[in-house]
Amino acid sequence: LRWQRVVPAQFPGCKARYLKHGTPLDAGSGCTWEEAKAYCSRPELAMQLGGGTWRLPTKIEAESIIDVSRIPAVDPLFDMEPSDPGDPGWEISHVWTISPTPNPNGLKLAWAIDYSEGYSYASARYGAGRVRCVSSASATGGGAPDYAATDNVVTDWNTRLRWQAVTDSQTRTWQEAIQYCETLKLDEGRWRLPTLKELLSIVDARRLSPAAETKLFAFRDGGRGFWTSTSY
Repeated sequence: LRWQRVVPAQFPGCKARYLKHGTPLDAGSGCTWEEAKAYCSRPELAMQLGGGTWRLPTKIEAESIIDVSRIPAVDPLFDMEPSDPGDPGWEISHVWTISPTPNPNGLKLAWAIDYSEGYSYASARYGAGRVRCVSSASATGGGAPDYAATDNVVTDWNTRLRWQAVTDSQTRTWQEAIQYCETLKLDEGRWRLPTLKELLSIVDARRLSPAAETKLFAFRDGGRGFWTSTSY
């Protein structure tokens, strides 16, 4: 993936007003979801960024640059905070992705990323968000999931990770979860608690409660509240 490094203070073609500490900035300081898609496809932007085809990133692509060892949760190589003189910086709680959010109530939502702490959430498409465009060999953001399953294990051929297909109903503390995975006797494998990015790799942003392929993975309580090995 090739990323737009510098996020502008004003987005050409956008009219939305981004909220800074709860106060709307000038028109064009943010983009609605539709405006964000149009901004990334501008030929002028492609020329500025050295050619190629540019677009909004998918949810998992935008999550791939999260670095939860930092605050804000992204490498300093990415210019996240265009600041005014004497200003400590912008809030960076709303950066658009191309991935729609399923909603049974008919609301038009899309996934956004909060890079101040490194998490994803659903946001109304008419709202004002910031934009960081991406370029890749794939025009749509990668191929479809490629899973193989047995009764107990799901193999993801894209990541080469093997997953426990069926979890028990017991809740555990973080330390208990680590120990549970390390002592798990399953399919002659060595098991461990996944990292944050590994667990995000099986999230299906097109689905809801749970946001995963239920024909392969068994979930209880809608798939909520799973531990990762990643410290905050």
